[in-house]
Amino acid sequence: MSKPSSPAPSARVALHADTVRAAIFDLDGVITCTATLHFEAWRDAVAEILPGAAPLGAEEYRARVDGRSRADGAAHLAGQRGTADEAGRLADRKNALYRQKLEEGRAALAPGAQALLSGLRRRGILTGLFTASRNASSVLGALSLKPCFDAVIDGETARRERLASKPAPDLPRACAGRLGVRPDACAGFEDAAAGIEALAAAGFGMVVGIAGDDRAAKLRAAGAGHVVPSLAFVGIVP
Repeated sequence: MSKPSSPAPSARVALHADTVRAAIFDLDGVITCTATLHFEAWRDAVAEILPGAAPLGAEEYRARVDGRSRADGAAHLAGQRGTADEAGRLADRKNALYRQKLEEGRAALAPGAQALLSGLRRRGILTGLFTASRNASSVLGALSLKPCFDAVIDGETARRERLASKPAPDLPRACAGRLGVRPDACAGFEDAAAGIEALAAAGFGMVVGIAGDDRAAKLRAAGAGHVVPSLAFVGIVP
């Protein structure tokens, strides 16, 4: 007898308002369409700072850089290219390139984000943001999103409070703590495997991956109980 197939990535996910007390989101690639900007900034920084090294491809970025802190990403990229001493310059150049892209107005809301955040507010479900980005405040301000979140744990918070970056559970656990909600009463949303691992390790009651069919299996392997293409596939039920 064959095993039942896994749910399709396009299946909808329902948040039950009577059991989910808080919804906690990653920023890039979940709430905003800035994940591509991060990849482009890292790719261009590698080409500029390490011109003789192997270029950065999308697969390496997703597996070893996406979701992690800027310092961790730079350390990996420089170390893999035999130029570990250039990690600091690489991180600084990446940040400058990323901020330039933000100033060009290339940040945008991800599909379904605004509708879901508004729906959570109406149902009295708390909302939080956890991200390794130290530019989160700028992104939230540019998109008028700051009032949408009851708590924000970002890269600046992690630096001040010495929180470990993803895949450690520190960031989502700290966000749940700020909201005063037990992790097992929280739903977490992430598009990177490192973030999914962090949510699972933090003991979140619901872990939802955001990805297309090409990456759904990786997020499930990292600990996602559900995978959907975007927040447009997430609903709230009584």
